Amino acid sequence: MIGVAFDPAKLVDPDQLKFWSAWQVKARKATVSAITQFEDWLVGPRDKPFQLNFQSPIWKELKDWLLENVFPDKCAYCERTISGYYGDAEHFRPKGAVKNGQAIPECQIDHPIDGHILAMQHPGYFWLAYDWRNLLPSCVYCNSGNGKNEQFPTANPHVFVERLTPAQLQAIPQHCQPLASIRWPGRFYYHAPEYLNEREKPLILCPLNPIPAYDPRKLLRFHLTGKVVPKEGSPEAEMTIKVFGLNDKKLCELRQKAQESFRLKYFDLLRELDPDNPDQAKVQKFIDDYAAGKYPFSAAALEYYRVFYRAVPKPA
Repeated sequence: MIGVAFDPAKLVDPDQLKFWSAWQVKARKATVSAITQFEDWLVGPRDKPFQLNFQSPIWKELKDWLLENVFPDKCAYCERTISGYYGDAEHFRPKGAVKNGQAIPECQIDHPIDGHILAMQHPGYFWLAYDWRNLLPSCVYCNSGNGKNEQFPTANPHVFVERLTPAQLQAIPQHCQPLASIRWPGRFYYHAPEYLNEREKPLILCPLNPIPAYDPRKLLRFHLTGKVVPKEGSPEAEMTIKVFGLNDKKLCELRQKAQESFRLKYFDLLRELDPDNPDQAKVQKFIDDYAAGKYPFSAAALEYYRVFYRAVPKPA
């Protein structure tokens, strides 16, 4: 796992901008539909558990785009090479159900009709099902029953729809303003990752736009045997390794091969240098591409560079 920064506001390619604009329109409509479905269910008989009718083509479309433009044909979590056909669109905060270890967390909501407190199993973060900040390309291993799947361990209770007063709403930073209820004024759904992280304290790392305290580049270390370990005893790193099975034997072997491939390519580039007129730009681009996460198991390969050259390349 390697932290990757992506800001759609910085897109300049006309085709990418066209895709992003069209996709956002579809995502917003689908989000309104998801919230409406839940709120219709909440005031209905509730004789069956809430189950959203998801529009999966929308997140699958983004997954393919992310594989091409942000996570170059790699699983965002384990960094295996995957193709669009075989990869999944994984929701960091699960969309349809949540597990904290083996337990299913409960949540409470004051019923909007008569005000009584309704206790229920957390239905999942359905309002984030089409939020690009919550969607990552994943291999079938990381998104399977033996991987993350519906797991989302947190130190604090899982966030759900909340009633907020005007004063409470005003105190929330503008870029973290929650989504408003479709039916009921004063009820809101939090969707900004930084605000959700502050409230929930996730115990697993997210590789997309991580904040410094949760950056995989700072909290995960890779041995030259391919094994990954938590840095400085980080509980989030330790849980991430466990949930995603990052020390699977096959993964460790693949990382070790990636480190060896990096070493050979790096020394080949150094041999090409002319002592009288060295072209360091080619070597630097090679390092920069790994720092940007453009190759499978970039994080493990960069560990080789750190160990032997005591240099920490900055993310591109």
